[in-house]
Amino acid sequence: MRLKHLDAPVAQLDRAPDYESGGREFESSRARHYFRRRLMAEIETLLFANETFYVAFSERDIQQMRSLWRKSDDILCIHPGWGALRGYNDVLESWTLILGAPEKTKITPINPIVTIAGAVGSVVCLEQIENNYLIATNLFLFEDKSWLMIHHHAGPTSAPERGLMMTDIKQQIH
Repeated sequence: MRLKHLDAPVAQLDRAPDYESGGREFESSRARHYFRRRLMAEIETLLFANETFYVAFSERDIQQMRSLWRKSDDILCIHPGWGALRGYNDVLESWTLILGAPEKTKITPINPIVTIAGAVGSVVCLEQIENNYLIATNLFLFEDKSWLMIHHHAGPTSAPERGLMMTDIKQQIH
């Protein structure tokens, strides 16, 4: 699979000064290949963390949900129709209530848009629940060699147009 979203960051790497060689541009295709693979791996790892969140949600796995969130008083979660919840205890108490509900909810993330800026990654996606859609922003912090969720916000949106499904997805790394 070709990840076109990496072309711009890699093109920037191509023009970046190679400080070890006195400021000349990168001349090695090996270096470009290495950086391209690192960027791809970082995006894929973040997308995996995001997907794991939705699997935990759909399978009502509170233990998995707990492991995904950063244990901090600074995390935030805004469920549709709820106020903002702050702190690990309040956020996870809300997930315990939601995942303990008698009806099982299959939720599928679609059209993820990834941005990585240093140690913070965001995934904006649609959440499909049967024929209804929410739009969500999930923020992660790269800490202790993994992406930990620090913010989730979901709210109503209209159904996406057919032509927009899985096309023109842009990913960015800053």
